[in-house]
Amino acid sequence: MRYIRLISVALSMVFLLTGCNDSLSDADFEKQASEILASAKLETAYEGHDFLTDGIGEMDIDDITYVDGDTTHFQELDSSDKTEIPVRYYAINTPESTSSIEKWGKSASDYTDSVLESATHIVVSNPDTSYHKPAQDSYGTRYLGFVWYTDVEDPELSDFKLLNLQIVLEGFSKVANSEYFSDEFTAAVELAEKHGENVWSPSTTVDPNYYEGSSQQLTLEEVSANYADYVEDGDPTVTVSGVVFAYDSDGAWIEDDTEDGKTYGLYLFNNKGYKPLSSIGYRLQATGNLSLYNGLLELGGLTYQTGQDSDIHIIGTNQAYSTKAITSNEDLQSANDSTSASLSDYLVTSGYTSDSGAMNLTGKVGGQGSDVSVYIPASIHVNKPSGIGRITDADYFVGKSLEVSGVVSTYNGNKQIEIPANKNALTINED
Repeated sequence: MRYIRLISVALSMVFLLTGCNDSLSDADFEKQASEILASAKLETAYEGHDFLTDGIGEMDIDDITYVDGDTTHFQELDSSDKTEIPVRYYAINTPESTSSIEKWGKSASDYTDSVLESATHIVVSNPDTSYHKPAQDSYGTRYLGFVWYTDVEDPELSDFKLLNLQIVLEGFSKVANSEYFSDEFTAAVELAEKHGENVWSPSTTVDPNYYEGSSQQLTLEEVSANYADYVEDGDPTVTVSGVVFAYDSDGAWIEDDTEDGKTYGLYLFNNKGYKPLSSIGYRLQATGNLSLYNGLLELGGLTYQTGQDSDIHIIGTNQAYSTKAITSNEDLQSANDSTSASLSDYLVTSGYTSDSGAMNLTGKVGGQGSDVSVYIPASIHVNKPSGIGRITDADYFVGKSLEVSGVVSTYNGNKQIEIPANKNALTINED
């Protein structure tokens, strides 16, 4: 059964963008944009269908992870297993606002977020017209999809709007090859360009969310205490320095001590695999853009090339750093996010494995005191003591004593120790 109708009509009367008058008033732009958006229709019931099985499903509006302008992570409405569904918006490509920072990138991200935050219902579908398991992008990490939304409380199918298309109309994306709704996408990009929307505006136009001035050099303590001044006030470009103590496939954590013995840290995000970001004990100076991701601070937009002008500079090697020894949950809650922490003789009392493969452990130091949480991301491989076979079920750890060296992070208001990719970040004590 087809659930999206492709409208392959000429659309010449509605979408005529050329003529003797090159100017386009705001009123004409709004009228034509509304007509283009209204012509893309969702035409089948989504209720009772599962996106991961059928290629269409309703998402939970209260459980969304906002990534950037063209990527959002959803969870299916009423899903019992809470499987995360990372969606890459089909046919569009907004400017970057994560691993690199481009003009209009943060504005595009904010726009997508604001639309979804006001939605009463969100449906994600395959771009094509038949029920089947959704296709993934070339990296195999995100599902390609159309994102439909409405702000109507009890909507009909005709109330849903195609957010992918709306982002193009707002001038936040050019159009990749679109096999579906091609007439609408073509008309949308032509209209946005003619009206000079955002990425189509003159180069002198100011993007209020893109800072073009020089960076401010700050300590990690200053960043931690005053991040809102930089993240929220439009000038997020800063220079910081710290010692690498942990890393994963997307970046590294750095930290620094203050004179009064406190430790502050920050995550340097760049998924390019730059060597300095996986070099424990390197002191790095990094210039990038501060942002909040899942409530935690990170510095993005980083480049690195040996012997060339880069955002990352190596200013020391074999540098010492302080690791906070955690003996209780109270100790952990007092530690700052993105700093190093360790557990010795950590006795695991319970464990949970999510559908994504991430593992959550609960246990006590020395088998006594308050519970301390340890989080093992799905991307981190922990081998059995024999070295043969990966541990994929958190129940394996129950009753075992561990040595843990990781990163302090916060999830749902509670601090935990996250296991990085460092060698020997987690070892199992032999009986």
